Amino acid sequence: MRGLTWALAGAVVLLAMGCGSVAKTSSTSPSETPDAVATTEPSSLPTSDGGSTDAKVVVDGAGFSLGDYQEVGYGLVLKNTSTSMDAEQVQVTVNLLDASGAVLQTDNQTLNLIPAGGTFYFGGDISVTKGDKPRKMEAFVDVGSSEAAQYTLPKVSNVRVVVDPYSGLSVKGQVKNDLDATLSQFALIGCVLFDANDKVVGGGFAYLNGNLRSGRTAAFEVLNGASATPASKVKRAEASMDNEVE
Repeated sequence: MRGLTWALAGAVVLLAMGCGSVAKTSSTSPSETPDAVATTEPSSLPTSDGGSTDAKVVVDGAGFSLGDYQEVGYGLVLKNTSTSMDAEQVQVTVNLLDASGAVLQTDNQTLNLIPAGGTFYFGGDISVTKGDKPRKMEAFVDVGSSEAAQYTLPKVSNVRVVVDPYSGLSVKGQVKNDLDATLSQFALIGCVLFDANDKVVGGGFAYLNGNLRSGRTAAFEVLNGASATPASKVKRAEASMDNEVE
């Protein structure tokens, strides 16, 4: 496995994988070598390289914003560069660091799947202690396994940014379950926020209100994390949904 490093405007990390129900997440200690590593600072464009020997997931963009209530919303654009192998059970560990390099908070997530040749727009949020000043985001990505391309993600569409004078910024959209099984209400919906220069400035996550049967469509709204980014910074949003099924 190879490492990958970059500099950029506040950022985060995440990886997608597997199909069907989420499998057990394996823990990763700091001494292990991840499939991808990203270090980001406010506002520069990242570059990416690396991945596992089979499916290769790279971080193609990352960014974060600190909101008014000590909430950090972050976004990552994750791409599987393999056109023949699905990336499954990918674990992502995200650290927020201050100017001295001290780790303020850590977030761990695992996605079922990033399909061969596919992109997953991943977002999250992290609460920091009052007085803490996150200046960098460090992400470690590990692809759990690879499998010959055969799985897909639910179809997300009609994604748009909405600004409410009271609750602030959110992202709305809809998802169609075009899988052959019931989509779990615990399948993660991630979103990434972009500015006018197409740089990642934040992100967030949401879940459906209930399970979604095959062939049906449901609406979603992302508030967690997204509201930390000032509406004046955001030009557009993209979203993805994991394929965890019942």
